[in-house]
Amino acid sequence: MTTRPTLLLQERPLIVLPQLACAVGLNEAIVLQQLHYWLVEGGTEYEGRRWVYNSYEQWQVDNFPFWSLPTIRRVFGNLERDGLISSRVEYDRRFQGSRRKWYTINYDAVREKEGEFLNGHASRDQVDHDSAKVAENASRDQVDQSSRDQSDQTSGDQNDQTLYTENTTENTKTAAAPKNGATAGAQAKPKKPRQRDPIFDAIAECSFSVPVGAEVAKDTAQRVGKVKREVLTIYPDVTERELRGAYSWHVNVQKLTAPRDPVKVVTMVGVYRAQHRPAAASAIVRDPDCAVCGGTGLVLPALGAYEDGDPRANTPIQCPACAKAGRAAETQREAVGS
Repeated sequence: MTTRPTLLLQERPLIVLPQLACAVGLNEAIVLQQLHYWLVEGGTEYEGRRWVYNSYEQWQVDNFPFWSLPTIRRVFGNLERDGLISSRVEYDRRFQGSRRKWYTINYDAVREKEGEFLNGHASRDQVDHDSAKVAENASRDQVDQSSRDQSDQTSGDQNDQTLYTENTTENTKTAAAPKNGATAGAQAKPKKPRQRDPIFDAIAECSFSVPVGAEVAKDTAQRVGKVKREVLTIYPDVTERELRGAYSWHVNVQKLTAPRDPVKVVTMVGVYRAQHRPAAASAIVRDPDCAVCGGTGLVLPALGAYEDGDPRANTPIQCPACAKAGRAAETQREAVGS
């Protein structure tokens, strides 16, 4: 009697379509499919859409026991960043201001991703077909050319062969000459060193482990620049010393990994300022009409920057919407003044 394997469909399986995994990533596709299942099975109606709530720990226990908590946070963050899911936070003051995060799927964005993948897949198939035709034609032309060359070589006499050799040697010498009129003594123009930017260097070294003065890869430089713009938008007066101090406090005192996400770097600087520079509260930018903070200029750190229950999660920081509005107004005043 054959014993049935114990790991084959003894419980409800996680199912994901390969095309969805190709379009959004395997882990993201698994979460999307499971989130869709719960929305259909028991989502809660809110503003015309269905939402479902789970903490990261509950997602791990009930749905993804094969992933660590950081992996689950990262996958949900990727889906939010790409606009494939949306979230909202509810505060329950009855339980010491605890927060619940609800999720829903942006089905239009998912369909758009699917369309991009399918169109790109069709384009690649067409390119492969065209490339095969080009290769076939090139091979046929090469065979014809080889046949003509063999016939010419057989019919030629010794003088023609000598002349052919001399011409080939001359052509080889000519081809070896430098291109674009360059001379043998010409040297490559030395690359201009990158001008030092203290804020950029601090972020590159602390978040991305790039030593000061070292070459920065293009994609890394773009990510560092994005973090820098976000930090300077919220805290335009931040200095290199203060930024490095925030990183040192975050890593060495709080025992946390140096963040790379722009929002989390801003949160780190904001909490560091709130705890080390109380006088900085007078420099808070406030927009009386701000719908995010209600005109106070202060908000709690970004959700996910700290674990639930961490006191730093309840340390108010500068409202990003107010800060951006303030910078926009300042830029407009400078433009008018000039």
